[in-house]
Amino acid sequence: MNYYIVRAKCGHVGRDKYMPIAFPICAESREEASAIARTLPRVKKDHKDAIISSVKVSKLAFKVQQVINELDPYLNVFTRHDQDEIMHLIVGRIMDEEKSVDFRKKDRKECIKYKKAKEFIKCSEMEQEILHYC
Repeated sequence: MNYYIVRAKCGHVGRDKYMPIAFPICAESREEASAIARTLPRVKKDHKDAIISSVKVSKLAFKVQQVINELDPYLNVFTRHDQDEIMHLIVGRIMDEEKSVDFRKKDRKECIKYKKAKEFIKCSEMEQEILHYC
């Protein structure tokens, strides 16, 4: 087994923002380490660029990163309320997303317009069928 430190974009810190976190991971290859990191909690799974870097390290560096993560307040909260209490500790580590990629669903107005247009098409098809039989 090899030791890797994988830096990944983590979420739950605001829209279009992320927090880079280094995760110590044991794996056979860098690709496997990156795949394992992508499955960890808080990592942005819907981003293609969620993995920032993956570096092979010594066992000592691996152990040091484990201790750092155990002491990290961001990784030790489990509720939004607890995270709000420690926000003053982590606000300096929050980064803006480089790309302005919109991962959100269509906004409500577009959905309503689409539904109305779809209903209009259905009504006109029904009218045509009725006229066809008359």
